[in-house]
Amino acid sequence: MGSVIPIRSILPRESHGEMHVWRSGGDEWVCAHESASGGSWSGVYRFATREEAVAGALALLPVYAPCKLGRIGE
Repeated sequence: MGSVIPIRSILPRESHGEMHVWRSGGDEWVCAHESASGGSWSGVYRFATREEAVAGALALLPVYAPCKLGRIGE
C-alpha cells in the first residue's frame, strides 16, 4: 500500500475567479462565474440588457468573494 500525501492548493486565497458578462444570441445578456483555475463555471444568469447584466455581475461579486469583474462583452 502506498502513502496518501495531501496536496495543498497553489492558488492564492485572494483569487476566487472572475464574473464575466457577454451576449448570448439575440438581445439576451448573461453573466457567469469562472473559477480561479478556469476549469469550472457556475451560475449563468440571464438579463435583457447589457447594463442589467453588468449590474447583476457587480451585485454577485460579494457572493463569490473574493472575486473580480472579468470580461465584459460589447
